[in-house]
Amino acid sequence: SPYATAFQVLEALSPVAAQELVEPPVRDMDEAMEMFGPTMDGVEPLLKPVPQVSVVQMPASHRQAAASTTH
Repeated sequence: SPYATAFQVLEALSPVAAQELVEPPVRDMDEAMEMFGPTMDGVEPLLKPVPQVSVVQMPASHRQAAASTTH
């Protein structure tokens, strides 16, 4: 790999050593496919579009902030 030398240098400069994971990482997507599988129309559970709500608060502009303090 062209990055091997760079990573060896970075690892040598690091005050901590890399360690292997004791337990494997969580595989939510794999578990969802094994438990639920695709729906009748063939859509995978994690790829199915679902309505989502997100609240966005726009910052007040300087002009709006100044107008609210003078009234």
